[in-house]
Amino acid sequence: MQQIQWDDFLKVELRVGKIIQAEAFKQARKPAYILHVDFGDEIGVKKSSAQITEFYQAEKLIGQLVVAVVNFPKKQIASIQSECLITGFHDQNGHVVLCVPDFEVPLGTKLL
Repeated sequence: MQQIQWDDFLKVELRVGKIIQAEAFKQARKPAYILHVDFGDEIGVKKSSAQITEFYQAEKLIGQLVVAVVNFPKKQIASIQSECLITGFHDQNGHVVLCVPDFEVPLGTKLL
């Protein structure tokens, strides 16, 4: 494992957001959703592609809190520009489980 300096970690903007829209990403090579995530007034709504279809249904994701990196440059993924990276963990079969807060916190709160 490569070690980083504390200042490197501080550069990563890991923020909590709430999924406000989720839809099938039909143009994606692997099954995925297009997520619209509200990070509060300071950051606003950002779009992301997420390969989380194994454990999550689009309509049940609405209102779900997630943790995302919000300060990456935009990345073109098929027909959309992903504006943030939703975090998660791979299970033993390689399927993604979302990284989520246990309790409500204000949208846009930074992980420290």
